[in-house]
Amino acid sequence: GIACENSSPVIANNIIRGDVTKQSVGIYLTNNSSSTIINNLIQSTSYGIYVCAICSATIISNIIENHNCGIFNLDGHIDIIDGNCFNGNEYGVIIDGASSTSNIGNVEGVENEFNFESGKSKYGIYIVKGNTVYIGYNDFFTLTAPLPHWTRAIYGGVHWSSVVDTVIEHNIIQNISGGIQIVFASNTIIN
Repeated sequence: GIACENSSPVIANNIIRGDVTKQSVGIYLTNNSSSTIINNLIQSTSYGIYVCAICSATIISNIIENHNCGIFNLDGHIDIIDGNCFNGNEYGVIIDGASSTSNIGNVEGVENEFNFESGKSKYGIYIVKGNTVYIGYNDFFTLTAPLPHWTRAIYGGVHWSSVVDTVIEHNIIQNISGGIQIVFASNTIIN
């Protein structure tokens, strides 16, 4: 994959593929890196994009598929996640401890698509500890026939806990077992 340390590149138009063991990272930002990640195909790694503390990213128009986690943000800052296609990931986006505003969907006029895989996918967006998150105009769906609720691993489109100041609006959640799950959140608006 691509690792960025103390750098600010534009990462664009790449094909990044892991292997069947999924023990790698597609794009890894660490040590005060700031990157724009645009128009890449990232397949079959443990993490498609991993953003560490004191790093920031703008992630636009990528195909991110077949990962344990498509985008993982650990105490970093992701300005925009927009126009991406998430296919068959266990988790599409995990935000754990975002320090400030994250905008997920339709900031640049194109929504994200989260295509769930029955028996594998759990959540499209999973947020634990964060401040000021906007989630809007995303599509959460499965193209496969739904399985009975007790046999599928799909838990929901959006889950968040311990998050302050969140707006969730105009998302489409269809043909999956759960929609939106809220735990210990304040100042939340759902339209």
